[in-house]
Amino acid sequence: MPRSKINSILLILLIPALASASKNTEQVLVTASRTPISLFENTSAITVITSEELERRQAVYVSDALRLTPGLAVSNSGGPSKNTQVRLRGAEGNHVMVLIDGIEVNDPAIGDEFDFATLTTSNVERIEIVRGPQSALWGSDAVAGVINIVTKDPNEGLRGGILLENGSYGTDHQNINIALGENRYGVGIAFDHVESGGTNISRFGDEDDGYEIFSTNLKSFLKLNEDLSMTLNARYEDAEVETDTGFPVVSDADRESHTRKSFLGYTIKSSLLGGIVRNQTGINWSSSNNNNVDESNSSISKTSADKYKIAHQTTIPVETKYLLPINHSFTFVVDHEHQRFRQRGRDQGFGNPNQNQHLNNTGLVGEYRGLLGRYFAFSAAVRRDINSDYNNSTTFKIGSSYTLPFSNIRLKLNYATAQKNPTFIERFGFFAPGTSGTRFEGNPNLDPEKATGWQIGLERSLFNNQLLIEAIWFREKLEDEINGFTARQDGVFTALNINGTSTREGLELSMSTELPHGFSLQTNYTYLDATELDSGRGRRVDEVRRPRHTANFLASWVSPNEKIKLNTHVTHSGRFFDLDFSQFPSARTKLKSYTLVGMNLNYKTTKRSKIFLKLDNLFDEDYEEIIGFKTPGLAINAGVSYRFGE
Repeated sequence: MPRSKINSILLILLIPALASASKNTEQVLVTASRTPISLFENTSAITVITSEELERRQAVYVSDALRLTPGLAVSNSGGPSKNTQVRLRGAEGNHVMVLIDGIEVNDPAIGDEFDFATLTTSNVERIEIVRGPQSALWGSDAVAGVINIVTKDPNEGLRGGILLENGSYGTDHQNINIALGENRYGVGIAFDHVESGGTNISRFGDEDDGYEIFSTNLKSFLKLNEDLSMTLNARYEDAEVETDTGFPVVSDADRESHTRKSFLGYTIKSSLLGGIVRNQTGINWSSSNNNNVDESNSSISKTSADKYKIAHQTTIPVETKYLLPINHSFTFVVDHEHQRFRQRGRDQGFGNPNQNQHLNNTGLVGEYRGLLGRYFAFSAAVRRDINSDYNNSTTFKIGSSYTLPFSNIRLKLNYATAQKNPTFIERFGFFAPGTSGTRFEGNPNLDPEKATGWQIGLERSLFNNQLLIEAIWFREKLEDEINGFTARQDGVFTALNINGTSTREGLELSMSTELPHGFSLQTNYTYLDATELDSGRGRRVDEVRRPRHTANFLASWVSPNEKIKLNTHVTHSGRFFDLDFSQFPSARTKLKSYTLVGMNLNYKTTKRSKIFLKLDNLFDEDYEEIIGFKTPGLAINAGVSYRFGE
């Protein structure tokens, strides 16, 4: 990236601004460590999207809120409810671990990714995005980072709310939630329903691809005494989404995808010896069922997966005062996960698609955190993964942060290693092992992918914490990368660990400020250089679906009486390459840049009710995030909401 461009961007972010309210710097993070820590103790690159920011954005889907995050790119195959990949720092979609209330929800049935297509923001309290390798803490899938969606806790007393929304393309959205709690117990449940006639995702024909999504979320806790408590979290989602055929779409067919997801987590927390020893034991279960049907509603293929995980961790805090007063924290974790994968389908002459597979993995984790006053924080972690099917692996990470005395300048430095296990499809193919006539065979001898990454960051607060700026430079590389579609000499395709490395480096800049008269601004810019070795061409090429330049801007205004809230958001994606599979061999095609502008207006009619108006893709931008999949144009939605008990 030219130095002149970087300098210009830095100058823009360093423009002085006046403000009227201070930021909260003591926010508690639950994903950057195995135990909750303060923002000051964090040594990783992290972004937190709060419920207030979600309300400002007024996004229905979590993926739309994530678009405003530095270092993150979203690829959507045709608009709301359609398959949605999220990439951190140019890594693959299955290199991002996704948690909902601490439950791992990556789906082995779709290559260990989490499809954000149908996950709504209703009842979400905050979203934590930790960027950079995190396998040492969270294991496989956390090669590029972790996204944790945290739902609202039941507060003391009775509270709840209802939301009704209608808009373009025949879209209806309803949400109802209710919670009851006190100091010793709490339970909350939320129901969400979204239905739409949709738009045509194909470049051909005029058949609209609608969808219907229903989800429910349960969150509860029971505090038996000061030293013993339990939590139970559960979520269920049922979605019916109309799709077309081909990749890219070559037929405007009336097909559907039926998906059911279930997540359950139970955790016991206890403390011993007056809080000197803190224990946490959790049991999690996640399940997915995916059924693709044709125009006659007959099943074409079915995939399903279950993950069972049990984990125990013990944390021991220690304070030493010899020479220097340091607060230490030692955490030890052991977890065991069992995965089951099932596939059923028609034999269409390519082989028998019916198969059952399973996998076991045990992880041993040790984490240390040290805090020296309000100036220096240090963290280190190491993890040993013991796998039932391939070589065991060890990953580690170290990080530090230092606040310069008598200043608001903070420096952060991190280095980490990570690993990603092969997926079931990469190892066993789309058809049962030993099937004759198949065009793709899995490779059970694959090795895990291995990654390393480092980053250096600078944070600066000005004007009594009213203007916050951050700059992070990162460099990551991936070795033993798995190419899931490699041609053998006999003409059959398979998955192979390829030679060479994929590299990703870039710069993340962000700024936020509160201005006088009710104005607030947030902006960020990411420069990404993600390349891989093209053995056929003998040179490095840009990886697909990784824009080199992305930028986001969010501006908000609140009236003096707080009755009116006006918000504008702008998302820009630079040009990027994608693969056109409509020809053989597939061809690299460059997709154009695009800029999306949205606005929303909220008006409080009473203390507990409001009406709102939303405009998405305000200038009716014509763009594609995945080649061949059309996206919706201008959309206008309006609604009303009512809350009680707050």
